[in-house]
Amino acid sequence: MAESRANTQNRLATESMYTALMILMRKKAFRDITVTELTRKAGVSRMAFYRNYTDLESVIERHLEEGFVARSQELLAAEGSDARDSIRFCFSFFRDQSDLVKNLIDSGLTSILMDSCMRFLSTVSQTLACDREIPPRLKRHYIEFVAGGIYKILIEWAKDEMRESDAHMTKVVVCLLGLGGAGPVRP
Repeated sequence: MAESRANTQNRLATESMYTALMILMRKKAFRDITVTELTRKAGVSRMAFYRNYTDLESVIERHLEEGFVARSQELLAAEGSDARDSIRFCFSFFRDQSDLVKNLIDSGLTSILMDSCMRFLSTVSQTLACDREIPPRLKRHYIEFVAGGIYKILIEWAKDEMRESDAHMTKVVVCLLGLGGAGPVRP
């Protein structure tokens, strides 16, 4: 019982720190935010911060990793999901995390987003590579090429305030990848 309570308290502390960081990032540059300022805003101790994180970037990294893992599990559990579902997932995940994505873009920290995103997109790209006849020595390059392309489209879409629907953007990527069945893509 004590461990469960400790886990709950720790989860609340990490959620509070993430939320406080998002609030602070709306008000000031990321590089100007301190651990002390974050913990004060979150209502937690510095010890709680360092028990969970090594630096401010790791608050964001963990949030992204947990989000990608949770959503990936949902995707894997869905029967009959395919590459299109994985691509649509990327757009819906970015939309769900639009405050974070905007804060990272505004702060020039898209590299944090890229690392987490590329791990997931590499998995998606492997699925696409399996569906194609690609020589084994080129498969690694294909996977990185596709993952990088989807990532760049996600960033540009986010910079444009995510005006197009997730379904439309999925159709764009499917068309660009030549997966077929995308139908015409209209602006």
